[in-house]
Amino acid sequence: MSSVLSSPSPWPQLPRDYLGGVDAAYPDEDPTNDLLLGMAELDRGRAYLAYAEYRSVAVLYDRLVAAREDTDGFVVDGFADAAARIAKLRGTSRGAAETLLNDAVALRDRLPEVSECLRDGVIGPWHAQKAVSRTDLLAESSAAPAVDADIARTLRTKRGTWSKARFRDMLDRIVFRHDPDAVRERRQQALDDRRMWTHPREDGTAEITGVMSAENVRIAAAAVAALADSVCEHDPRTKPQRQSDAMFCLLSGTAFECDCGSDDCTAVIPEPGVVPPVDCKAVLHVVADEATVKGMANHAGFMDGHGVISGEHVRDIAARADTKVSYLVPPNTQPEPDGTFTLPAHLPSDPYRRRRRWIPSSGCAMAIAPNRDV
Repeated sequence: MSSVLSSPSPWPQLPRDYLGGVDAAYPDEDPTNDLLLGMAELDRGRAYLAYAEYRSVAVLYDRLVAAREDTDGFVVDGFADAAARIAKLRGTSRGAAETLLNDAVALRDRLPEVSECLRDGVIGPWHAQKAVSRTDLLAESSAAPAVDADIARTLRTKRGTWSKARFRDMLDRIVFRHDPDAVRERRQQALDDRRMWTHPREDGTAEITGVMSAENVRIAAAAVAALADSVCEHDPRTKPQRQSDAMFCLLSGTAFECDCGSDDCTAVIPEPGVVPPVDCKAVLHVVADEATVKGMANHAGFMDGHGVISGEHVRDIAARADTKVSYLVPPNTQPEPDGTFTLPAHLPSDPYRRRRRWIPSSGCAMAIAPNRDV
């Protein structure tokens, strides 16, 4: 291995086609559009290299883990052995090597069509990693092949780029469509793992992190932001600095103060212990159908700023004491002949906006907005 790594690299000798037609030695001679197209071609190259790496690692798994046999009465952990070899070669942590092993096997065995999308440059390495993590509970499920095919079909037919949130939501919708129990199980595992921990940083600082339900995080973050914004306009701190100070004050019950230093400061700051601040309105928007809210169906819902949630999660939010329910389609609204509803899409102050048509996925939809008003 050392002789291979010390030999001249063959990569600089690749034809220009592998660089998107751009000569890296003379980039000034290429038009700007060619440089941009070359970057896109390099992304396809990274995707193929990731695909090749996953295939090689999967073979290592077969040889060192799946085919491992006990010898001379000693039990050898093949997975640990494979991870140790990769970690030593790469100079990475053991955990990173184990993740690479798991992802490689998952892409080959559980998501082979998604793996082919990576091979063809349809997606990049991070897309493949996200697909593995969002389908991890399907490892033993009969729905895995259908989910794999559905994801690959969506990736190959949808145009444009995928943001992290849009890609995550697409994966979750497909998983929920084929195996809603997996979504519920994943949420339960996540809730069971809720906790708080601290981590020391350099130069006398530290981090505090809390894991809780998505709706509680949104409400807590809004409370911190509202308290941080209660200072006057002359406070010298940045917004992140004020939010850090406000979070400490809320957790410790101490007073939050404006740092402007002026005797005639105009800030209106609530007394300690008022949580959330008196002017805080944290509104969390969730959309789900009425049957799911009432427990007569189990369709997926959607939480603004978070993504797809299970029907059980929808009902948990609907049952909160601080939840207010409003109908997207008012009760007794008559549908159009084709089953859709025509809804007003304008505010009273803007009557000139066009009306929109809404197509219900299943039954009458409800907008659920839990808030904390004081």
